[in-house]
Amino acid sequence: MPEQSEAAQQQADTLSDSSDRHLDDWMATVLSVIDKLRDRKARPDVERIFVMANRQRQQNPGGAELTRDAVASILQRLVEQRQVMRVEYKGSVSYRNASSWHRRKELASGRNSPDTTQRVLAAAKSLPDGATFTVQMLHARMLLLQQHAEVPPMSATALSEALEREAAAGRLFRLGPSRFQLDLDGSRRQAALRRRKERVQLAKRRRAAAAAAVAAVAAAVVDDADNDNGDDGDGDEFVGPPAVKRAAGAGSTPLDLRLCGAPRRRRRRKKSPVVASRAPSASSSSMDAAASASGGGGGGGSANSPDLCDFCQSPPSANRMGVPERMLRCRDCAHKAHPSCMLYGPELAARACQSPWQCSECKTCCVCSGSGDPELILICDACDKGYHVSCHRPRVTERPASDAKWVCSRCREEERADGSGQQPPPQESQAQLAGDASLWSIAQVRSWLDGEGFPLAAQACVEQEIDGASLMLMKRMDVLTGLGLKLGPAVKVFDKISRLQGRCRTLLQVKQCVSEST
Repeated sequence: MPEQSEAAQQQADTLSDSSDRHLDDWMATVLSVIDKLRDRKARPDVERIFVMANRQRQQNPGGAELTRDAVASILQRLVEQRQVMRVEYKGSVSYRNASSWHRRKELASGRNSPDTTQRVLAAAKSLPDGATFTVQMLHARMLLLQQHAEVPPMSATALSEALEREAAAGRLFRLGPSRFQLDLDGSRRQAALRRRKERVQLAKRRRAAAAAAVAAVAAAVVDDADNDNGDDGDGDEFVGPPAVKRAAGAGSTPLDLRLCGAPRRRRRRKKSPVVASRAPSASSSSMDAAASASGGGGGGGSANSPDLCDFCQSPPSANRMGVPERMLRCRDCAHKAHPSCMLYGPELAARACQSPWQCSECKTCCVCSGSGDPELILICDACDKGYHVSCHRPRVTERPASDAKWVCSRCREEERADGSGQQPPPQESQAQLAGDASLWSIAQVRSWLDGEGFPLAAQACVEQEIDGASLMLMKRMDVLTGLGLKLGPAVKVFDKISRLQGRCRTLLQVKQCVSEST
């Protein structure tokens, strides 16, 4: 024992009196041993470090053997220099390499290392002020700035993850998928949060105003019904919302009314309750929404239910007309609505269901995927997609009026390429859409196709003796191969026929609903 204590004291004196070169070598040996033990999933305590350090130094011919006390002295000196971290766990003491330990902790906590943060922010600051950049743009910038540096270049995948962490830390502002902007002071983030809060408040005010308008219209309709109940008379008289009465008196049929068929007539009796038509006009929709809001509607659910429309409080299995209709859900705010409740036509509803839908408050530009100023986003009335005035091609120089329809250039090109831009005469179009197409004759089928701009298809239908019932049963291959048309016109003809078939199915469902209610 005295000999061991004397040897330890002698080696400690040797450590204190040794040159800096030997001390640095011993420290480097201890650090490498700690890293090797960590790679082997072993706990680097004094005993393991002592055994492996001596084993490693014995492999060198001129290496001197270290005692356990000497290893402890080197570890203590490394701890004082903050090169090694001393960790206590369940009563045992182990050591960690400070550089690798901090790096692992930062990666596990979802933060970038200081070196990565410095490199990313330096590349972002080298861009023009307020510039929007993507991962590819910043990666090319970093390669340009660090082409003479000794540090290895960062891959695009690692840079993408680093940008996500910087955005989560608040030093970058995300504009969209893989699009960022430098935001060291957080002003852009605060402005975006403020705009979002303003949009939410504006949406609440609009909904409150719409609810008040619905209640006023419903009260007016109820007052008119009470006044009508006091009149005598057994004659046939059309009973329906004011908008439907005006449309019938003006001699023009609204689009929704054409899809659902002509409104029924009922025998009015003295003091009998007035049953309004279920045609989806503006006033009828207001009455149904008011009834649902007051608890008397058929929805039977709260506005926060995930299966109810935010307008009519009805499930997807039956809209306000009692017809099953697919419900649109906003991908950002979970806003739910039937297309008919938002006054979408059948073509617009079909297009909206083909891609992830956004409500008007969450609408973003489909070109740059950014929201920006909501006042600078135009919404196409044909495809329901949003465009910045600067992203649309050609650029929109003048913003259209709020009550004017606006169609994007892509929809206008599709309409011109369709060849069906010419509308049939009003009386003929009304007769075609108001009736049941399954009852058409061959001549009516030919007249309809001529009016849609397909004379060759009309002649082929006459030669094939295709009437309305046959038209409702036609499939895609029947049109593409059976009419003897080229592929382009045949596809357009099938699109028209499929839309007509859908309208006829809707008409049949509405008629069944009306007959069941009576």
